[in-house]
Amino acid sequence: MLFRPVLRLSLLACSTVFLLAAQSPPGAEPTRMVGLFKVQPGQEATFENLVDRAVARTKSEDRGWIRYDFFKVAPRRSKSGPTPRTTDYVLIEEWEDRASLNAHLQWARQVITEMRAITSNMEFLRLSPQLAAE
Repeated sequence: MLFRPVLRLSLLACSTVFLLAAQSPPGAEPTRMVGLFKVQPGQEATFENLVDRAVARTKSEDRGWIRYDFFKVAPRRSKSGPTPRTTDYVLIEEWEDRASLNAHLQWARQVITEMRAITSNMEFLRLSPQLAAE
């Protein structure tokens, strides 16, 4: 399995967002993305198989990736009792530029469609450049 150690953080409940990236001008800043996934109970193995496939293909075939890592979020205590809870995952990815991300998305959209079928929520966030230290 290609997962990194468990990451402890809280995910916000948000609606699905589609990745649409424009072409990058020469000398552009790296493009950084975070993906948040809430996988339906019982679908974790299917999701992790999709992740393994996506990570392997990205790292072997895509050009311009700097970082492409999935994490499983550590379980949290449920305040609502014994109801089945989703399992949360986080994707942290960084690309040399938006053109590299766009090339990746040509095939990754199919995996995203498969993931959407087994998640209760999925969101992708594009991060702005790092804020200057004050």
